[in-house]
Amino acid sequence: MSETVIDIDRADYSEWRAGFARVMPIGREPAMPTAESEYGTPVMPRPERTIEGLRRAVALLAPHWLPEMDRSQREATATALKINRLDPLRAWLRHWAAVVEIERHPDLAFRYHRAEQVDTISDDAEIRARGVRVAEELMRAAYAAVET
Repeated sequence: MSETVIDIDRADYSEWRAGFARVMPIGREPAMPTAESEYGTPVMPRPERTIEGLRRAVALLAPHWLPEMDRSQREATATALKINRLDPLRAWLRHWAAVVEIERHPDLAFRYHRAEQVDTISDDAEIRARGVRVAEELMRAAYAAVET
C-alpha cells in the first residue's frame, strides 16, 4: 500500500481539529449550508451541465481529476450502451456537477477536502466518523444545489 501524502503539518492539523470539534460537537450532525453565500463568492460561475461545460470547469478548478473524469465517463458510456439507457450518463453528469459545485467555492472545497483527509490523519474514531459525515453532508448539499 502506498503512503498518502497529506498537505498539512501537525500544528495546522491540531488547530483544524480543535476548530472542527467546536463546530461539530460529538453527537450532533453537521449543519447543512442553506445559501451559496455561506461559502463566499465562487471563483467561477456554475458551468452548463454538459460534458463540455463540466470538463472545462474541472480543467480550471482541479486538472488533476481529468484522468478520473475521463475514465468514469468511459465507464458510464459503456454501461449506458450495455443497458440501452441514459441513466448512467445522467448520474455521471450529476456527480461531476456536484464536484464542480464544491470546487468552485474555495472555502467549501477546503472544508470538504479536510473532512475527507481526517480519516487518514486521525487516530480518533469519533473525529474520523465526523469527518466522513461532514464530507457526505457537503456532497449531498452540492448535489441539491446543482439540481435546482
